[in-house]
Amino acid sequence: MKRIGFIFLTGLAAGSCFQATPPKTRAEAIEAIAARCNLPNGTLTLTGPEELRFQPPADAKYESIDCALMELKKLKFPMKMGFVGNEAFAPEAK
Repeated sequence: MKRIGFIFLTGLAAGSCFQATPPKTRAEAIEAIAARCNLPNGTLTLTGPEELRFQPPADAKYESIDCALMELKKLKFPMKMGFVGNEAFAPEAK
C-alpha cells in the first residue's frame, strides 16, 4: 500500500514540473499566441485596454492566421478585435 501511494505522489510531482505557467496579462497571452502560431512580433497589438489589432504580414501562411484566430477565441479576456488585411491593388498597366 505504501509503495502505490509513493508512486502516485511521485507521478503528481513529475507531472506538475512540465506544465507551462499561464500568462498573467493580456499582453503576455497575446505574445504567447503570436509565438505559438509562428507569427512575427507586432502582428497582434494591444491598442487599448480591450482593443486588439491583428495585422498579419502579406506572406503569412493561412495556417498561422487560423491558429492565431483559434487561440484568440479561447482567451477569456473581453476584447474588441480589428483585422487589418493585406489586400493590395494590382499595378495598373500603361
